[in-house]
This record gives sequence, structure tokens and C-alpha cells, in this order.
Amino acid sequence: MSEERKSVLISSLGMGPGVVTSAVDALQKKLAENLSLEKVVTLSTLGKDIAYKEPRSGEVIPEGFTNILIEEFEQNYGDEIEYIPICIDYPDMDYPKACDQFLATACQQINKYHEADYDVYVSLAGGRKSMAGILSVAAQFYGAKMLFHVAITNDRERQTIEEHGSELSYIRRNRNRDKILHPSSAQLVKLPFLNLRTLTKKITADLNKYGDIDANTRRTLEIFEPSIDDVVNRDIDVNTRRIDETSESGIDGVVNSIRGLLHQQDISDKAYFIKT
Repeated sequence: MSEERKSVLISSLGMGPGVVTSAVDALQKKLAENLSLEKVVTLSTLGKDIAYKEPRSGEVIPEGFTNILIEEFEQNYGDEIEYIPICIDYPDMDYPKACDQFLATACQQINKYHEADYDVYVSLAGGRKSMAGILSVAAQFYGAKMLFHVAITNDRERQTIEEHGSELSYIRRNRNRDKILHPSSAQLVKLPFLNLRTLTKKITADLNKYGDIDANTRRTLEIFEPSIDDVVNRDIDVNTRRIDETSESGIDGVVNSIRGLLHQQDISDKAYFIKT
């Protein structure tokens, strides 16, 4: 029997809370006694039915779907799993700066739990397609035990979720709650990805120490260079928030992409931990 390790699930969240609880249930079913899921972190935008920022105090208050998840984790999972909702400071993902902040937040959270010796599982089943794309990038740069989607394989359950999964009043009716939050046919769909965490850590260490990569790191990257397409990098002016996009090929594109991630994690706009 494999040794049980503490684990965290990091999941995108949109207007359907069932993707989070379905991911928890499917993950626990799949990994059984080898999984000790201690924390679930959701990443979302700031907006109606998720959370709002109190104008005077700046405190972020949970609403709608976030409240449903807070209640569900308290009632269904008890003290076994801590639920940590986080939102970025934008109402939707249709702004370049919103995507940048979502990426920086995802990278911060994935890296934070790796450094704390957690197995990190990443679900991209919830929210916008852009959230899924960004989470897959973050998982590749900073590593994950598993990157996955959640599939509902029963036609009747899937139809119910498609029709009512984003309907607050329906979910709040007790008799309907489990139909949305705990469909019995939920299954993990593991997704392929390239785990570059070790390389990212080395590049990060070089950048922090020297401002560039050293010769050994460059030689390692040269192995991948024939397969590296052009990388689009964003440089954010901290004062004006103006975003300049450049396209670079090969090693320099990868290095500057990671440099950009480090820079984005240092800009003043921060994601919010929602008060629970």
C-alpha cells in the first residue's frame, strides 16, 4: 500500500459549484486510501453570485455559489477538508490584466503548496475556457500530481446539471442539492501535461541570483529548443499598467515567460482570500 500524503485540490470556479464538489468526490473515489485531501482552493473572479468587495472596508464578502460551497464543505466534509475560496479583482476574464492576475494567482497557489510538501491536484472543469487554459499553463510551469477534468457520464445527471447547475434557487432546495453537487457518475478525466517544475525552479533561482540563466540551465533548455514554438510574453508597466506583448522564439521566450510570471506575482494588484 502506498504511503498516504497530504494533498490539496486547486480548482477553477465559475457559475457552477457542482464542478468543485464533483471533483472532490471523484478524486476521493479514484485514489481512495492513498489520498489525504486536506484543502480545496477555488480560484474565481469577483462578481455577482461569487463574492463582492465592500466599498468602505474593502473586505471581500462571499455570495451565492461561494456560500453554497462554504455550507457544503461544513456539512458534508466536516473538519476533514478546509475550503479556501480566492477571487481575483476583476468581474470576468475578458480583460488581459484579469488573465494575468489569474495566472499569477494560480502559480502562487500551486507553488505555495508544493513548497509546503503537498501533492497538488489541479481541476480545470469550472469557469471560463480561459481559466482552464491558464490553469493548464500554471500546472506545467509549477507542476502537479494530476491535471484533470470532470465528466458526468450518466445522461440524466448530466442533463439535470446542464439545465440547473448554475441556478441558485434550484440548488438551494434540499431535495435537489445532491443532484447538482454530488452526481454519482462523476469521473476524473486525466489530462496530459509536461511537468516543468524542476526546470522552472532552476530558472527562477538563476533569475533571482543573476538576472539571467546560467550556462548549465541554458544547456538543459537547448535539449527542448527544437520543440519550442514562439512564446508570447507580456511585460506590464507597474505604474501605467500598460501591457506590451512580444513574441520570442526558443530558450529566450521560455526564460522571459517565467521572468514575466515572477514580475506579475509582484505587482500591486492582489487576489483576495474570501472571508469564510
